[in-house]
Amino acid sequence: MLLLRILSILLLGGLGFLACFGRDITILNPREFHWLLHGDWAFAFLAWLDVIAQPWGWPLGRTNSYLSPFPMTLALADAIPIWSLIMKAVQPSIAGPVQYFGGWFLLCFILQASLAYSICQRLYRTWWERSMITIIVTFSPILIYRKISG
Repeated sequence: MLLLRILSILLLGGLGFLACFGRDITILNPREFHWLLHGDWAFAFLAWLDVIAQPWGWPLGRTNSYLSPFPMTLALADAIPIWSLIMKAVQPSIAGPVQYFGGWFLLCFILQASLAYSICQRLYRTWWERSMITIIVTFSPILIYRKISG
């Protein structure tokens, strides 16, 4: 039963991701970053590229040359700082620049479905009520707007 719940949450999160991004799942490819080169996502992606070119320093995620002469951090560039620091640590083992935003969006949809189901499990008794509320929350416009606003 637990495995069925986990699989259904993964499926629901994946369907939310597909509803938001369409059938073009190439954004999950770390080498595919054409979709990031316009709007707010371009700013975040270019800041990420600048940070991985810099040596480690304090504060973490600091970039000295992106808005030169003013130093800034990834937190100000909206580049998902915690995830980007993890990716920066892994980056030396990967040849060439990569993007992590597509995988981050998929993870967000899965986590949104998981959290919605966990909350509904405490509030509602029937499987039907839990499922319907989880679907509504997973497909809520907040996360979808986050993709569009970029």
